[in-house]
Amino acid sequence: MMEGEAAKALTNQREMNEGKEKWCERMKEAGFAGEVFGEDAIDGGRALLRKYDNNWEMKVEEENSTTVGLWWKGQPVSFCSLWKLDKQSSSSSTLTAR
Repeated sequence: MMEGEAAKALTNQREMNEGKEKWCERMKEAGFAGEVFGEDAIDGGRALLRKYDNNWEMKVEEENSTTVGLWWKGQPVSFCSLWKLDKQSSSSSTLTAR
């Protein structure tokens, strides 16, 4: 249920094709904190990409980054990010569980 509430809060009257920086900013405003992907998750994702198509690659753009880029033939296509509710944030009260 929390995923649905977060999606409503984040997509309500907003552009779906916005950049990574704007997306991360909105997640923080909605009361979430970014999490760093574990090494096993990164390695597993890269292994899956290699298994199916060598033209895809994953890039962790900086150390301790909460986002991982998905690239096709050297061009950025999408990204993935990992978030959890920030218990320190007062804005997390805007999301309610049902």
